[in-house]
Amino acid sequence: MHNQLTSVLGRDLPVYLLGDTNIDVSRPEKQGVTSYLQQLSDLSLTQLITAPTRPGQNPTLIDHFITNKPELTSNARVVSCNISDHDLIAATVSVVKTRHVVNTINVRSTRRVNTDALCLDLLQADWSPLYGANSTSDKWSCFLSTWSPIIDAHMPMRVIKLKHRPYPWLQDDDVREAMAARDQARVDRQLTPCDATEAEFRLRRNAVKVDTKPGVRFILPDIIQELEIEDMA
Repeated sequence: MHNQLTSVLGRDLPVYLLGDTNIDVSRPEKQGVTSYLQQLSDLSLTQLITAPTRPGQNPTLIDHFITNKPELTSNARVVSCNISDHDLIAATVSVVKTRHVVNTINVRSTRRVNTDALCLDLLQADWSPLYGANSTSDKWSCFLSTWSPIIDAHMPMRVIKLKHRPYPWLQDDDVREAMAARDQARVDRQLTPCDATEAEFRLRRNAVKVDTKPGVRFILPDIIQELEIEDMA
């Protein structure tokens, strides 16, 4: 559980854990309670419920509302419930909704390109400045000055709105963990260059490739279809 929480908290997002822990924090002298509270403190987590959640002759506080963002949470409370021996726990969470930013890319429209006309224009273009240039930089500039206007005329640039998150296959938890392991292996190789660290880095790097392939195969057809539809519009 500690490792899972550490992994989740590393994303720097609001985390909320609610439920019956069976640990009565109203009695800190009981076995295990001190250790439990210390673990929460070590992870910068706060337990917000202060009233007993299981009423009776010996009421206990075993249902917890835990978060890493107590400043976003208010009115943590216990709500009476007549259908269970546990009362409900609740709180008000202030969530700031971020405005969606439309991602765009610039692509060349090739759907209606007339390749014969394109080749003819390239064939008839004046390439003499390219042949007469002396330095590599001048040759490259001369090439672009002739090439770019023709390509722009036959395959104009278009702005396409992306409906998917950039590289959605990288948002998978397993892929993120594999990438983190790869990055750490790269650091280890730099700090301790040897056959063992080199082999470990290659192993971790290849693991990332293996983990990303299923996501790419699943997502890529939709992205290609999306671009084709935008191009036809």
